[in-house]
Amino acid sequence: MSWFFTKVAFLTFGGAYAVSPALTLKANYIDGKKSDSTHEVQVVGLGGDYKVSANGTVIVGYYTGKDTKTAQSGSNNFVAGYEQSLSKRTTVYGQFATTRAD
Repeated sequence: MSWFFTKVAFLTFGGAYAVSPALTLKANYIDGKKSDSTHEVQVVGLGGDYKVSANGTVIVGYYTGKDTKTAQSGSNNFVAGYEQSLSKRTTVYGQFATTRAD
């Protein structure tokens, strides 16, 4: 498996927009191509952070991806989590994720 990742080029970009002091929306795009042209992976992600208190943040995200060179290779992922800041240097968090693959 490590051979696969040494022969792949990735293009990645993303951004975030603070809608309000409490809400930030985020998006990203990833395009990965294997050097022998057998795989081309594309992933799009959308999500956001919402501050529910001075130290607590709810995080959600949805990602969909596919290998454009391989039939039935798509996946849809949903992630939800919560972060609680205990101090300036310490944060605890929990996440739930689910994936549905073609």
